[in-house]
Amino acid sequence: MLPKRIATLLIASAAVASAEVTPGELLIAEMNCVACHEPSAATAARLASRPSPRLGTNGVNAGAEWLRAFLANPQKTKPGTLMPDMLATLPLEQREAATDALVHFLVSIQRPAEKTQPVDEAAKSTAGSRLYHEVGCVQCHQPFTAPAGRESELAELAARSVPLGGPEIARKYSVGELARFLKDPLQSRPGGRMPSQMLTGEEAESIAMFLLKEGTGGQPATPFSVDPAKAAAGAGYFASLQCTKCHTDAPLPPTTVQVPAAKRFEMLRARNAAGCIAPNPKGNTARFDLTERQKTVILAGLRSQEVLEIPLTAEQQIRRTMTTLNCYACHSRDRRGGISELRLEYLGDRQKTPPSLSGVGGKLSQDAIRTVLASGKKGESGNSLRMPIFGTANTEHLPVLFEEADAPQK
Repeated sequence: MLPKRIATLLIASAAVASAEVTPGELLIAEMNCVACHEPSAATAARLASRPSPRLGTNGVNAGAEWLRAFLANPQKTKPGTLMPDMLATLPLEQREAATDALVHFLVSIQRPAEKTQPVDEAAKSTAGSRLYHEVGCVQCHQPFTAPAGRESELAELAARSVPLGGPEIARKYSVGELARFLKDPLQSRPGGRMPSQMLTGEEAESIAMFLLKEGTGGQPATPFSVDPAKAAAGAGYFASLQCTKCHTDAPLPPTTVQVPAAKRFEMLRARNAAGCIAPNPKGNTARFDLTERQKTVILAGLRSQEVLEIPLTAEQQIRRTMTTLNCYACHSRDRRGGISELRLEYLGDRQKTPPSLSGVGGKLSQDAIRTVLASGKKGESGNSLRMPIFGTANTEHLPVLFEEADAPQK
């Protein structure tokens, strides 16, 4: 008789040969659960978890008041964020002190802010609106204007779109800082979920003005001076709350803070929402603001971890990457994805839609695919939609996978 683990792996291997990556596996990877819960090498390779935004000189310069609000209530301040509430279990008084100290620490490690521009330049804001709706932003994010006769669909489309950050975005960015981010989002967010649209400096500034025109971004903010003592305390909180598990590049002074290691990933066999996904986490535990559906799929993923030990097929890796990078918002492959009907209206020429990627590995060479992924592509005449750049680290595996998956078609 086969040992139980080998038998389990064989069963799982047979299942994974035809099964898709589960929603639970995708969510576990996007939440980067294995940053704290150390996985096996095979599980880590299969999950390919999303890296967290960078902090410090390579990160975004966020306003102090936005940081304060975000740390106090991440989900309210930035709807849809996967950032957990790291202070949830602290007593109220300590929570307020920790928030204040962390704000001073995070501001202290930021680089000098970009020059602040006003947001009321009408011509640039108008140009920004046009660019936002034409170059590809609205294929993921909500449109602000609708084609004639389709106005009633805007609210529904917004609900299905990737959140922009909510009204608090105007407290987070000045025009200069938002323009800097839009021009090179991969510098501060290396995971590629926000790709580069190959914007020029002027284009980035115009879109920033458009996005901030209803808020106070770019206006003189309340002066903020870093208190060195509070910043030092904030560094201690940053270490003790294990923020360094995700934000690995944050400059941190030497510290003697010791934190207990979290359970290894394979030990997470919960049948009920517990730990950091519990409704009321206990101890020094983060709290994720998840829906019941999200908790259900995570628990299902944890109960079938044997599957995560098995490498994905080439086609499964393609589908996983196209899902996490939202390539399906523009491209179709094997009857999945493609631009939705309403979003087609934002193309200058509806006949010039992004090509289907079905069988692309049998049509184009690895070098041709690699060139497009690495350098992007500006829109053709009659269509301003651009092929964005997701970053070499996030797409370098795709040319080989496309060829392997589509080779029989050559």
